[in-house]
Amino acid sequence: MAKRDDDPDMQRALEDLREEMAAAAAKIVKDDLASGGDLGTLDGRLHQLLQRAMEERIVQEAAKRNASPAKGAGRTAAKRSRRRASPSQQARFTKRQGQYLAFIHGYTTLHRRAPAQADIQHYFKVTPPTVHQMVLTLERRGLLRRIPGQARSLEVLVPPEELPTLD
Repeated sequence: MAKRDDDPDMQRALEDLREEMAAAAAKIVKDDLASGGDLGTLDGRLHQLLQRAMEERIVQEAAKRNASPAKGAGRTAAKRSRRRASPSQQARFTKRQGQYLAFIHGYTTLHRRAPAQADIQHYFKVTPPTVHQMVLTLERRGLLRRIPGQARSLEVLVPPEELPTLD
C-alpha cells in the first residue's frame, strides 16, 4: 500500500484543499476586516472553516476509495477489488467486526452518545489494545469514523439495516 505522501491522487487532493482553503481564508479576512471584526473572531472562523473542509475532504476521499479501485493499480489490486465487489464471495465485514459495529450503533442509539473504548472492552470482555486495533481496522475499512484524540467520537458509517443483530 502506498504511503499517503507518495499517492499522486492524495497529493492532488491536498493541493486542491490548500487552494480552496486559501481562497476561503482570504474571503473571510476581507469580509472580517471590512466589518471591523477582531482577530479572535477571525481566528475562530478560520479554524471552523479548516475543520469543516478537512472533514468533508476525508469523507470524500473515503467514499472515492471505497467506490473504485485505485487507478494504475496492479493485477493483484484488481483481483482484490473484484473479490470485494462480489458479496457472495466476501462479506463487507467479518462477523466479529459486525458485532462491534452493531454494539457501537446500539449504544449510540440508546445513550445518545458513542461508547468509550472502555465500554466496548467491558461488553466484549477483551483487552484495551484489542478494542483499539478493531476500531482502527473498522476506520481503515471505511466502516467507522472517529476523531483521534476526541473521546466518544465513534460514528458507524454502515446503514443500520446492514448491521447484524447483536449476540
